[in-house]
Amino acid sequence: MPPPRPMQAADIGRLTAVGDPRLSPDAATVAFTVATIDLDANEYQSSIWVAAVDGADEARPFTSGDHKDGAPRWSPDGRFLAFVRHDQDSAETKVCVIPAGGGEARTVAEWKDEVSELAWSPDGSRLATASRDGTV
Repeated sequence: MPPPRPMQAADIGRLTAVGDPRLSPDAATVAFTVATIDLDANEYQSSIWVAAVDGADEARPFTSGDHKDGAPRWSPDGRFLAFVRHDQDSAETKVCVIPAGGGEARTVAEWKDEVSELAWSPDGSRLATASRDGTV
């Protein structure tokens, strides 16, 4: 086995960070974020992935595109997944909802400030957000 080599700048582009895991209400599926670095654009990209908890299926991307998607949150009934989206070409933050079975994400709100937290109401009829400036 060759000795390990020191980390080089190009290695940063191969790093992947996984975080913010959230179990569906039936505990069968986990949604989580996967973040990578685009060295050419000098930016992070992130998407929401889903996987079966029992390992029956491989993890797969649930969102895609030139966005920073994060903070996945299941609706209380498990029918929808809400998340925060930062588009690369916009300073605004979007709150999006997508059916748990997949499909197109629907923007339900937009803010000029960055949204850092997201939560469903217990009955699933509303979403609450918190922003960096402390606005709820």
